[in-house]
Amino acid sequence: MSRIEVGDTILGYAGGFFGRDSHDTRHVEAVGSDWVIAREERGTVVLASGEDIHEQLWEHCERNRPRVKGEMRIKEAAVFYQGKTLSGPRHGELTFQIIGEDGGLVKLAHVMMGFVTECGKFVSRQEATKIAFAAGQIKSDLGGRPLYSEDLLSHERSER
Repeated sequence: MSRIEVGDTILGYAGGFFGRDSHDTRHVEAVGSDWVIAREERGTVVLASGEDIHEQLWEHCERNRPRVKGEMRIKEAAVFYQGKTLSGPRHGELTFQIIGEDGGLVKLAHVMMGFVTECGKFVSRQEATKIAFAAGQIKSDLGGRPLYSEDLLSHERSER
């Protein structure tokens, strides 16, 4: 096991160590023996702490990920809401499913849209863009915009 270092990238939900509503990719800015401070893609500074925090975060560290092209792939669209992840072909369908289950009382600001990888890991739209491009699931990096489920579906159709 390696220690988390300044400059490391921590991917996705990261076991909830940065908070249950934190799903963005984070870039580590400071570390101590039992704490890690990182900045999310949207600029929020977050803290994770605990006796074994380096060990806990290591499995979510990009430096710990295999570098073989295509080894990690996006499986399908996903939404995270009230502690659960729903996945399927399109974000819109999943959002309507949540609205139906919640009696129409959903605050969409509390719905995190992203994707799940083939190993079942929830990742942000931004991280999914990087994964899908590296795996050859999309033809470009989308000019910096986040991945949409339609991007994967249109690429699948063009492959047929």
